[in-house]
Amino acid sequence: MSRKVDVQLPTLGKMKVLLIGDQSTGKTCLLNKYLAPDSGLSKTTPTIGIDYSSQRIDVDGSPTYIHYWDLSGNDLYTEVRNEFYPEANGFILVFDLTNRQSFDNLQKWIDEGVKYNADWLTSVLIGTKSDGSVAVTNDEAGKWATKHGIKFFATSAKTGQNIQDAFKSLLSLIKKKQG
Repeated sequence: MSRKVDVQLPTLGKMKVLLIGDQSTGKTCLLNKYLAPDSGLSKTTPTIGIDYSSQRIDVDGSPTYIHYWDLSGNDLYTEVRNEFYPEANGFILVFDLTNRQSFDNLQKWIDEGVKYNADWLTSVLIGTKSDGSVAVTNDEAGKWATKHGIKFFATSAKTGQNIQDAFKSLLSLIKKKQG
């Protein structure tokens, strides 16, 4: 005689995370290193429009499916990018520590994000290429982040420095906001 057993499967949460910032700031290398921390640094080509990656991980003890959208920083793709801001749960705002202009352009990215998604405050600021000859100090970037109410992480895709911590910090913030 068979017996019916009710099994409760855990609810799988979902998050939509956008990586935004100027072209050639290292968004793709950053995401690749996060998703495959033991891999070497591979040469990438500029993102055309959008790249998509996903993963299933536990975020603060809850199984969660993360959708990562790596948005091109090229102004040719502004209209394409704008389609991805709505319903995003979090933003990784990326600049290149060795490129002053990419830091100076951060407000442009915030303005673009706010225009299409007022929830941009669920964000982290990541400075890439910390292993290079920096044009923006960690102190300056940290003060900028504090002024905007977000955390700052100086990272290196070559060494993996702070990449896991930065992503985990953002995912935890999103999870807390989702309840």
